[in-house]
Amino acid sequence: MKVEYNKQQIMLDYVSEKLAELVGTYPAFNFLDSLDGSISMQTTTSIVPVKRYMRGTTQKNRYDFTLVFAMAYSRYTDKVNMQAITLCQEFIDWFNLQGRRRNYPDFGPACRILQMECAESSEIAQIDIENSLALYRIPCQVTYMEQYEV
Repeated sequence: MKVEYNKQQIMLDYVSEKLAELVGTYPAFNFLDSLDGSISMQTTTSIVPVKRYMRGTTQKNRYDFTLVFAMAYSRYTDKVNMQAITLCQEFIDWFNLQGRRRNYPDFGPACRILQMECAESSEIAQIDIENSLALYRIPCQVTYMEQYEV
């Protein structure tokens, strides 16, 4: 029986425990509640072919996704905004450390992960002043080689 390796589910599972540790909630997939502490893993391009090799059986691909955090936002000089950006930075540091250590998720026997990284800093994607929320985005990517059966 052939086992299917769903890269979206694999990456969601891979980041979920760390996000739950940092924020106290597990991420949703392609959906974000407008509540403080909500997280979403959103596919940006899913799987992007980077390079196809001559024989046609191996292809270098990139899986892109973005983590979006809904965090409390303050117009004042308190620590609320600093706490949000610090939390995002903790995730970035953890994810990039996993990449440097080659502690990769398992994409299956036909795949070999080459690199895993996310942006060095998060960005504020949107501010909802009425509800005192800000959306922070962290773009991430996994580059891998995949063997195809002919």
